[in-house]
Amino acid sequence: MDVFRKYLTEHFIHFVPGRGNHKILVLLDGHRSHVALTLDEWAKDNNVILYILPAHTSHILQPLDVGCYGPFQKMYHVHRIHTYDKYMLPSQSIT
Repeated sequence: MDVFRKYLTEHFIHFVPGRGNHKILVLLDGHRSHVALTLDEWAKDNNVILYILPAHTSHILQPLDVGCYGPFQKMYHVHRIHTYDKYMLPSQSIT
């Protein structure tokens, strides 16, 4: 089993909010590890929509960094500070 599929099946699907009858959209780049027919079947069975972004479109999709991924990154870091940092020793770090 490849690393990406293992991540989706053993981690992502258990921790993503909105489970149940709701569909989940996952945006992927065109890396070959993200594209597999067996992954498509798994996605259908788990109400996950896999959308592969077209190759060579980063100049068009750049606004996503500001409007979507930027705020998400800020939320992640705030959550990380409140959740993980209080349990970690000063010598530890998240990579």
